[in-house]
Amino acid sequence: LKSDLDLYKNAYEYTNAKLTDTRKGKEEAERQRDQASLRAERAEEELEKAGHRVTVLLDGDGAIFNDSYILEGQAGGHKAAQRLQASIVRHLKDTLGDAAYQIWVHIFFNKRGLADTLSRMGIIGNKELDEFVLGFNQSTERFTMLDVGNTKEAADAKLRGCHDNGYANTLRTLITEGFRDKLVLLRGYSDMASEINKLNLHDFAVPDLFRTSKIVNPHSFASRQATTTPHVISSPSSSTNISQPDFGFKPDGTPVSGTSSHALQSPQTDLRRLLAETQTRQSPDRQRPVTGPPPGLANLGTRPFSNPSPTTQTKPSAGQQPLKLDPNKVD
Repeated sequence: LKSDLDLYKNAYEYTNAKLTDTRKGKEEAERQRDQASLRAERAEEELEKAGHRVTVLLDGDGAIFNDSYILEGQAGGHKAAQRLQASIVRHLKDTLGDAAYQIWVHIFFNKRGLADTLSRMGIIGNKELDEFVLGFNQSTERFTMLDVGNTKEAADAKLRGCHDNGYANTLRTLITEGFRDKLVLLRGYSDMASEINKLNLHDFAVPDLFRTSKIVNPHSFASRQATTTPHVISSPSSSTNISQPDFGFKPDGTPVSGTSSHALQSPQTDLRRLLAETQTRQSPDRQRPVTGPPPGLANLGTRPFSNPSPTTQTKPSAGQQPLKLDPNKVD
């Protein structure tokens, strides 16, 4: 019996020790849990103080600030940055609620190309754009305009997901990965690219901050018109019925070097020469030159490319056949 008692006593002491260890372990686990919870609360408070981080990526070759900001130089750069940030924060508070937001803006663009274009248009001088970029970058350490050079689509190589259809695939991939709610489109042009519009992403615009349409060079447009305008038939009352072709000439009216003489001849002159040669071949006496206008040309000055009127047509001489002019076969 004494041996059994000692055995039970040892078992009790062992079990009691294990229970004590378990209680201590539980207390330690609870203490560590409380400490972790406290650290999480502190981290959450720090995160709330720091605010939500919002990154804005702009293709500066497509999203161009309005002329009024660029013309003000550094002051215009400060104003553009302040208005951009204020508009984004106001939009986020309206849609996501009142909170602290940190706005980071990165604009990639071809500075030389943009400066040359605006200068040719007579919008800015030589220094306004440089001063504007300097003012924008100095407005806050989180705002930067980065010159990526004048290589083809250099800005596109730095970011994906902007204003034209080429970015649609990148945006579609992000949507598939579950980031639709984190994507917001900032409008520059008033017309959105068709493929991006099909994605049905949330978007908003800042009125009068960016150009709403692409820059068009009127000089190049006029030059293209001058070389593509078709021949024009003037009214019968004018002194010359068929206008001189506008191809083969520079905008100032001088012939383009290397243009063939045939392209610069009047169609009316070619028609008279053709009819005169035809009349000479039909004349019984091939050696006798034909004087005066050929039959049927008496009314050509007022009826371009038409058959001669019976009332004004000259009677053919003996041995000659009347010449009928088919306007559809005249070159």
